[in-house]
Amino acid sequence: MPGTITAEELSLVLNGDGCDLENYSAAANFAMSIIMDRGQRRALENTVKEGFHHAAKSLGIKEREMILPEHAAAFSAHMMEKITPYIEHMVRSSPRNEQS
Repeated sequence: MPGTITAEELSLVLNGDGCDLENYSAAANFAMSIIMDRGQRRALENTVKEGFHHAAKSLGIKEREMILPEHAAAFSAHMMEKITPYIEHMVRSSPRNEQS
């Protein structure tokens, strides 16, 4: 019957011996790329939020207030104070950077 395993196969899986190293490695590599991508997206989102709150607080802009055009450049500069270190870290740790 398709999709069934024997008691012996189940025992091997439960003991951690039910998969050869090649398949285990392929599954781990697949999962890790997803986990790493998700982690990088969260880190970027958190950094941008932190930058936004820093800029708003620095300029005295309260929640739900509009950013006036005359404050746009200063707002961007304050955001970049928080975002730039993250960008620099990502660029320096990029696999592309290591190949150069």
